[in-house]
Amino acid sequence: MPAPDPDERPNSFRDEYMRRIGLVVDFISANLWQDITIDDLAGISHFSRAHFDRIFLDATGETVTQRIGRLRDEAARRKRRNGARSNGRSARFFNPPDTLDDEMAKNASVRIVEMHNMHIACVRFIGPYLGIGKAFSTLFCWAVERQLLKPDALIMGVYHDMPEITSPDQLRSDACITVPIGTETAAPVSTRPFLCAGDYAVGHFEFKNVRYFPRVWRYMTSQWIPASGCQIDERPMFEIYRGDPMMMDNVFRVDICVPVRPL
Repeated sequence: MPAPDPDERPNSFRDEYMRRIGLVVDFISANLWQDITIDDLAGISHFSRAHFDRIFLDATGETVTQRIGRLRDEAARRKRRNGARSNGRSARFFNPPDTLDDEMAKNASVRIVEMHNMHIACVRFIGPYLGIGKAFSTLFCWAVERQLLKPDALIMGVYHDMPEITSPDQLRSDACITVPIGTETAAPVSTRPFLCAGDYAVGHFEFKNVRYFPRVWRYMTSQWIPASGCQIDERPMFEIYRGDPMMMDNVFRVDICVPVRPL
């Protein structure tokens, strides 16, 4: 069903979202010299443990590790300069990088969709995310030979790591296509259940420049979700590619799929 434009919702949704992040920021400052885990911070905020690093980065412009490291460095410098330990409190939030230009954000289409579990065939790629095209080429050749590239098949990309905290040569991604259960494969293609049942915020975007991929993701997770009355759930995030898989017109038509539950 269509989801209301978050710009038309009361500010209380975003206020509550950012209040929870504020609790985390204050906890880090108050416990700066203690061991702090993601489990601790996710528990304080009641946000998803699986996606907490992404949620924190979107809200503050820093990963948790970057925030702790920066505050500890600043406190150590002040201690050396002033002869006293800093309390570690600095500006709560940074302005996250720009996501979409106003026109593209205005034309973005977001719906809440109930997803069902799927069965997928996939090829794993390790390296910078822009290199996943190699895995898709392998997958498409395999699927065409077996007549699996059908109109009702979903072509998907699943990205497992955050570029902000994982080395580019260690990023894991999967090029995927939905297939019938029991489909036989051979390396490098494998099959597995894809457990995604539940509500997703699905944003549809069309663009020609590959540089927009991180921007549309940031729009969904740092702008739309906080103002929507939803929060990110534990299930996987992924992309669905619509239209001609060969992209003869050089236009990316992509659904950004973010698992959600009520805030």
